[in-house]
Amino acid sequence: MKNVSIYELAWELVRSGVSASEIAKRLDKHRVTIYRWLKGIRYRGIRRFVKEKEQAKRKRKRRCLDTRVVLKIKKIRGETGWCGEKIVWELNKRYGIKVSKASVYRVLNKYYTLRSKWKKNQARGPQPKAVKPRDVIQADTVDLGGLFAYTAVDIFTREALVVLGDTLEAKEGAKCVRKILKTLGSCQIFQTDNGGEFGYECSQIIKQSALRHRKIHARRKNENAYIESFHRSLRKECVGWIKYTKKDKQGLQHLIDQYLIHYHTERPHLGLGLKTPAEVVMLHLR
Repeated sequence: MKNVSIYELAWELVRSGVSASEIAKRLDKHRVTIYRWLKGIRYRGIRRFVKEKEQAKRKRKRRCLDTRVVLKIKKIRGETGWCGEKIVWELNKRYGIKVSKASVYRVLNKYYTLRSKWKKNQARGPQPKAVKPRDVIQADTVDLGGLFAYTAVDIFTREALVVLGDTLEAKEGAKCVRKILKTLGSCQIFQTDNGGEFGYECSQIIKQSALRHRKIHARRKNENAYIESFHRSLRKECVGWIKYTKKDKQGLQHLIDQYLIHYHTERPHLGLGLKTPAEVVMLHLR
């Protein structure tokens, strides 16, 4: 005996002269739903309509990643400790493999403990404010294609520094941050995002010159607003949106150093009352 679907039953009832409102009561459905069914049946025919409804209810089978791609994801994660977004970027750049972020995180969740479900986020405290130079330094990185700009800004004086690095690995981050702190000096709080370049090795260097290494909350770029603002100025007024290569490193570093001289001594800042960072430093030394 053939099982009659609810759509076929509704269609037989309407052909028998039963109103849509009465059908809705008998089938315990909303009247608008019955009207939509009937409209679809008249347009497609009952057989096609029922077939499409059955197919729509089937869950699409998820495509499995190739074993070689899974091994590459595990290799990158093991060597760098990167998050899913950076692994997607690395797969596309180094291997020419395009994989969705969701697929990468499925692999990471299967083989790694990303975060215990019961564990709360680490308490980071309120957003720090500066009342004098070197209270808070914000740092981040800019992807320039084949190079990465490690940037830092004192949020009180707006003094900035840029050091070019070759990779986003923690060892490279430690080397570049060491140069930054050697120039800017020690500070109270050194604030970064949660990127792998500011991982364990880099954090150890930071703690040698700062009382505290603070990492911002995930997906809250406004906590690093000063450094993000500097990035816009750096792009717009100096490096542009060109993709550089490692052979451009020396010339590009010289170009940025020249720009920073202008940035510190000639370029007025609205946040400083149209003063330059150099003028703010001199006022504070008096």
